[in-house]
Amino acid sequence: MENGFKKREVERSFQKFRDNVTYVFNSDIYTFTTFFNNLIFFCETDEVMRVITSQLKQIDISYDDWFNQLPQPYGRPELDLPTNETERTALIYKICIKIQKKEIDRFNFCLTLNNSLSPNGTISFFNLNLLTPFIDSVGYKIDDITCMINEDYQGTAIIPFAVFNVFVDNSVTLGNNNKFKSETAIGRGANIEKE
Repeated sequence: MENGFKKREVERSFQKFRDNVTYVFNSDIYTFTTFFNNLIFFCETDEVMRVITSQLKQIDISYDDWFNQLPQPYGRPELDLPTNETERTALIYKICIKIQKKEIDRFNFCLTLNNSLSPNGTISFFNLNLLTPFIDSVGYKIDDITCMINEDYQGTAIIPFAVFNVFVDNSVTLGNNNKFKSETAIGRGANIEKE
């Protein structure tokens, strides 16, 4: 069994991700739901993107806890995303999944945070304040992976799973200052073995 992805497979997945993002940002009230759902479906089902997004889903941050603790300086919740980029990206992705699964209504979610929005305004609000930070963060990780592939794996047919570990800190600290870092395989055929 292969323990990585073919380089062309990775490049194609990243291009499809970028294309799906473009469709969402160019959508309006009549097309947003379709293109947004397509984007999240792609992130959840594409083998390459799923390695990245599965890491985000493993990060311990609760939507309910976050939403219930939002500041309310004017009697309404105020959007206050985590300052840590990984936590922020994970939270936004969890919100996106909830919207795609219809556990959260995007329109009402945006109106809760800003009740003066028009229907198209809720799309602009969502894209600017939630989707843009998510896309930027994932985009930076994709750029890092692409750079590594082009520099370190340029002559390699198979790109190892470890290259895609971009949101998970695999380091372990034992005692006071003993820190160990491992490259964990995440993806097809991944397993943990006791030596």
